[in-house]
Amino acid sequence: MAIEKTKFSELIYDDLHREMQPTERTDALSQTAADESPLTFIHITMRPSPRFVSDWWCNIRENTFLFHPSTGEQLLMQLALNVPVHPKKHFFKKFDECIHVTLVFDVIPKSWSCFDLVEDNLSPMNGYTYLNIPRNNSGVYRL
Repeated sequence: MAIEKTKFSELIYDDLHREMQPTERTDALSQTAADESPLTFIHITMRPSPRFVSDWWCNIRENTFLFHPSTGEQLLMQLALNVPVHPKKHFFKKFDECIHVTLVFDVIPKSWSCFDLVEDNLSPMNGYTYLNIPRNNSGVYRL
């Protein structure tokens, strides 16, 4: 399943690659997006896991989704920014290095009071999962 590139994703991509600090870049990106289209932005700082001694890397699977536990509804990720999509990998050079990632989803329905972020990974030990994220009105989340 390929993620379709839209005019809006091109706008996001162009905005992301301007010369800004990571937090300024993602804040500007979120504000631009909020003005343009009803989307949800999840900002995550990814770091190497202390579970592993070496070979620190990260990526995201394209079938990552937001999940409403009460209804079983899902919103598939539309775009991943600043992180490679599986099978590509970002290799960390040092243990204390991090990358700032933005995941873009359709707008979360108002009926959802909370939701889960799930990376649909074949191995549950390796996937990202954040549970019971309270919904807000801005559509911008920092995990």
